[in-house]
Amino acid sequence: MRSLVDRRVGRRVAVAVLAALVAWPAVAVAQDTDTGAEPEPAAGTEAEAPSARVACGDAPAVFDLLCISYGLLKENYVDEPVDEDLAAAAAEGVREAGLAPRSTEAVPPCALPSPAFEQTCAEIDAVGDTAAAVWAASSAMFASLGDPNTFLMSPSEYVRRQALLNTGLPYSGIGLRLGLLNGTVACSVLSETCRLVVSEVFPGSPAERAGLEPDDVLLLIAGLAPSGSGCGLQDLPAFELGSLVPVIVERNGRRRAFGVEAAPVFAPAVASRTVAGTIGYLRLESFGAGADERVGEELETLLDSGVESIVVDLRGNLGGYLQTVVNIAGMFLDDRQVVIREASRLDTLRHLVSGHGSLPNPALLPTAVAVDGSSASASEVLTLALRDHGRATVVGTTTYGKNTGQNTWAVESRNGTLLGGARVTLFRWFGPDGTSAEGGIEPDVELDFSDCWHPIGFTRLAAAAAGLPGALPADVQMDGEPFDAVAALAEDGVLAGTECGPGRFCPGDPIPRWLAAVWLVRTVDGQDPEPISTSRFADVDAGQWWAAHVERLAELGITVGCGAEPARYCPDDPVTRAQTASFLKRAFRLDLAPPAGFTDTHGNHHAAAIDALHAAGITKGCSAEVLEFCPDRVTTRIEMALFVDRARNRSN
Repeated sequence: MRSLVDRRVGRRVAVAVLAALVAWPAVAVAQDTDTGAEPEPAAGTEAEAPSARVACGDAPAVFDLLCISYGLLKENYVDEPVDEDLAAAAAEGVREAGLAPRSTEAVPPCALPSPAFEQTCAEIDAVGDTAAAVWAASSAMFASLGDPNTFLMSPSEYVRRQALLNTGLPYSGIGLRLGLLNGTVACSVLSETCRLVVSEVFPGSPAERAGLEPDDVLLLIAGLAPSGSGCGLQDLPAFELGSLVPVIVERNGRRRAFGVEAAPVFAPAVASRTVAGTIGYLRLESFGAGADERVGEELETLLDSGVESIVVDLRGNLGGYLQTVVNIAGMFLDDRQVVIREASRLDTLRHLVSGHGSLPNPALLPTAVAVDGSSASASEVLTLALRDHGRATVVGTTTYGKNTGQNTWAVESRNGTLLGGARVTLFRWFGPDGTSAEGGIEPDVELDFSDCWHPIGFTRLAAAAAGLPGALPADVQMDGEPFDAVAALAEDGVLAGTECGPGRFCPGDPIPRWLAAVWLVRTVDGQDPEPISTSRFADVDAGQWWAAHVERLAELGITVGCGAEPARYCPDDPVTRAQTASFLKRAFRLDLAPPAGFTDTHGNHHAAAIDALHAAGITKGCSAEVLEFCPDRVTTRIEMALFVDRARNRSN
């Protein structure tokens, strides 16, 4: 299977590579009888005649690794290697290995992959451990290319790498994913409200068998309460297989205790869930074997649930098989659209969409792709394919920047013994628009995803930052009147362009006077005013996009500014609650009302407006214990949203 990360080729191919190298003639290197000169002995040896030189097909099996390694690099590497450079590196590799010199044992005939390898053979002749020398020479050839993605692996390394890509490696655990969450809002520091919550229970895991569920709040695990930075479990010891792990969680306000037996656990490469009712979350940890089928299943589930947009989470995904990513891209793209352009030493290929997996049609919903510095290779292919075709907004941080594709061969001797694995860069790749991932793919919207994220908070932020339809600011709890007010104002365009950051509302931040002007004018007029060239206020720059809103606020008689001679508006000052009352009374023409009885507004310049606000049901004050309004306290963004929404609904 052709791949951006790995390819497995069995014995038949490995032997074919070896056989293809038999063309070099056998050469015997001995005394030159025409000159009478004696050859110099190799370093560290007695003055003996060197071994014979033979073609790879005639050499002892111990040289299979050297011949196959040369053949793989010479025939496949993206930039054709120079024989002399490979041979020099191989010879140096043997010298640097520091192997013990050969004593009296016979010197086996040395394989010459090409005539340039004479000095390599001389170095191998000089040491006693021929197999170790061949390994050192072969490894050095790979390293000499200066390509971190082209290297030779030991048999155990090869087997482990293939298992990691295809099935993942098991670990001793209970099968949970966890993330920090404050209600329905992401958070980053453990506290009474920011808690560690189960985000995923692995299918078939010990945790599932024990009865743990997503959204359980973790209180204790193995006697450890979450604390400190990150997920708060940095001091959690590794679980021994078969050990009983006590887990205490809170579920629906009640404590539940479980005993979970640690066992080998495989983390699923693909998972999904619905967030906020309409957003589909799809996590993809690798593009290994079978990942495309799993993505198709999860996508079908999300689409059947009625999601209106999708967030694809590729954070930490190092890549996988090329065909797998082409298949997955086809689930989001139309037929015949280009997924990737592959440029090798020999030709340039285009990989096109040819089907949509198990889906009858591609999922053409608004999509965001989330990436980070560990999103590499196949992850970057999918990212560029979706962005270049206008199918996704990319959020997160700059990706890893791997713009090459590799195959991995199982290197086997002619008798079928696994000698190791060889990973070789075959091509450089480009996105549909010709963009390279070299140096990393920069996101459309930069977001820091380095914290211990729960999928609910993560998905809400990614969707809101990407501007997916219907996605509301991710830092407002998804219940109660405050959320309803923000949702209503956002739907009517009142909040457009006034976010405090990508996907964020910052509900507890003070609202400045310029921002209050924007919300009020949009609410009263139902539209933005025309730009202005000059402002009546000396401290308002007419070039600011919100300057026209301040001017319109004055035209409507809602403000006279904050000072005279010259007239000033103090646009960056926070709006106090008392000032908010006057703004709202004028904007919505609230009737005067008898004193409400607030204990802290007597003699206040805005007292009449405060009473009118109370009589209109827009405020009940700032304290539930005594009737206070807190007139000098700054108005927060969420308070202003509530006040404006209540006021406009009253007037309607």
